[in-house]
Amino acid sequence: MAINLRKPTIKIPEKIILAYIAGLWDGEGSFFTTISKERGMKRIRVIAKIQMTHKNTIKFVAKKIGWTYYEDKYASWQQNRKKQWRIAIWSVWNVKILIENLLPYLITKHREAQRLLNLIKTHYRI
Repeated sequence: MAINLRKPTIKIPEKIILAYIAGLWDGEGSFFTTISKERGMKRIRVIAKIQMTHKNTIKFVAKKIGWTYYEDKYASWQQNRKKQWRIAIWSVWNVKILIENLLPYLITKHREAQRLLNLIKTHYRI
């Protein structure tokens, strides 16, 4: 199984901003895994994602955590739909750091974030 062990590049802002970002992630975000086969081997990918129609909010979060945002062309392709903006983090280290810092403030997504963090710690041993 391929493991992405690059150095972390995510920035962690001050506590009040972390609580705000956790609240946004509770409502609009998710933490999940995908399993794919590459060259006959299973690969587990961990992902933290947040998506919404308010570009300035996504832009603010991306700036605070030092990540990029982009327009989700798949969610916005139908006529009469608002544009969707997304942050997707799939680096194991960065997802781990994000969860560890948001976890104290998460309510709705606390359980799924904790499960993903446990998987990262046991599967990747980091």
